[in-house]
Amino acid sequence: MSHAHAIFPNFQAARGGFNRSPTLFIGPSRYGTLEVIAIVTPPADVHIFQVMALRESTRKSVDYEEGDQS
Repeated sequence: MSHAHAIFPNFQAARGGFNRSPTLFIGPSRYGTLEVIAIVTPPADVHIFQVMALRESTRKSVDYEEGDQS
């Protein structure tokens, strides 16, 4: 998450039990590009609930292109 190439706050509607929308982080790993979806509550609370290879559906939903550094 600290080396994300792109961060998308309010990625989806809030999920059950949380009053905040999740944030999507897209970034590199040793095995390809990852998507990490987490609920971030400042100053230091992070609840990660998904880490996996970047899916094509996620890539398209946020219009992410490999090499983006936004």
